[in-house]
Amino acid sequence: MKSLIYTLIAMFLLFLGLQQMSLSTNTAQNVFIMSWLALALFVVGGNLVHYLYRNKKGTKRSKVQNVQRIKQKKKQNMTLH
Repeated sequence: MKSLIYTLIAMFLLFLGLQQMSLSTNTAQNVFIMSWLALALFVVGGNLVHYLYRNKKGTKRSKVQNVQRIKQKKKQNMTLH
């Protein structure tokens, strides 16, 4: 869920930044603008990929494994007493 929030924040900042940029400037400023846009798109894309491809099954498995471990410990404690 954090990555979705980070994506929305990055997209908002990208929107604000695009309003301040113009490509009718000299070459050095154009290079800076293009590199800034590329990095901003990498941030947005990376957060989206993280959100879309997060390990959903692995978290469920670990919860199930934790429950199974707790049950085993309870059984062991019951057999000791």
